[in-house]
Amino acid sequence: MKKIEAVIKRKNFPTIKSQLHLVGTYIIDKRNLEDSNIYDASKGSR
Repeated sequence: MKKIEAVIKRKNFPTIKSQLHLVGTYIIDKRNLEDSNIYDASKGSR
């Protein structure tokens, strides 16, 4: 798994998160880990 770090504006975070989820990639908000929804519900078999 590759790790990419980026600075994302708060207003763009939900859009980017949903687009990355479509391709099976997760995004983590490092500023607010305790109440951040890090992983969406998985779909399909693992």
